[in-house]
Amino acid sequence: MRKLFLLFIVSLSTYAQEPTQEQAQEAFRASENPPKLTIPENDAMFADLMNVKMGDIVIKGSRMYKVAGYEDDIIHRYGSLFLNPKIWSGDEITKYKEAAIAEYKKGTPFQTIIEQYYTGDQKRMANLETAERSLMDDIIAALKAHKAGDVFLLENSVGTYVIVKNGEPYKKKAVQVLYLRY
Repeated sequence: MRKLFLLFIVSLSTYAQEPTQEQAQEAFRASENPPKLTIPENDAMFADLMNVKMGDIVIKGSRMYKVAGYEDDIIHRYGSLFLNPKIWSGDEITKYKEAAIAEYKKGTPFQTIIEQYYTGDQKRMANLETAERSLMDDIIAALKAHKAGDVFLLENSVGTYVIVKNGEPYKKKAVQVLYLRY
């Protein structure tokens, strides 16, 4: 019985160890389509990934990251008031979007305007910084067409957005990785 218990402990400790480089390489070779992630410079993993060569694998516990490339993320700065047609009627949306734009043009901070339409912690929507790769194409085009300080409408199949461009886009370093769990 004692031998069985020791065998169990040894196999459990072997199972709990992180994979070796060889096991990680084999796992990536065997994987047909591992997910691709972008790790921006403000992520805790960035420092571990930035100083390795393309193709190298960084292992953190059961997580494995294979460096696929380096790039700059384009970050857009804006505020967004989303007028959801599932919540408000067409007449309400028309009234609210016109009122929001008029208030902003009078000098009311966009955060204050957002708080009038949303309860809770929605004030963060006044100062968004979002990677271009995660924005809808029509929002990217609208942001590129306006200058900092502009307020404008964007209406699409999702709903109506009142958007304030808070600043020009900037670049942030990022690492592209393939990701697996062992």
